Amino acid sequence: MMDMKFKAAFFDIDNTLYDYSKMRFTESTLECIKKFQKNGGKAFIVSARCYDLIRSFGLFDLGVKWDGWSSFCGGVTPYRSPLCQKAFDATDRDEEDDRLLQRPQRKA
Repeated sequence: MMDMKFKAAFFDIDNTLYDYSKMRFTESTLECIKKFQKNGGKAFIVSARCYDLIRSFGLFDLGVKWDGWSSFCGGVTPYRSPLCQKAFDATDRDEEDDRLLQRPQRKA
């Protein structure tokens, strides 16, 4: 395994994974992501799109096993996704972290 400088990489869809001038996903980028993961790197999708649009756009059907995703410009990132798990399950988690993870209660 090569010595990697980066342990994680985050990919937007528009003109990063998908080339609108050619109306297709960029194969060279997808191959680089696969190689990066093979060498121990973690690859994440980050998009302003909602999860349903990310899914319907075909991001989970490209042969890349994504390590996590974040949608709505970071507004939605599944707590149990690998992207958040390390951050919120860390040993230094405190009461403030626990409070932030609680779902807000609706007022009656």
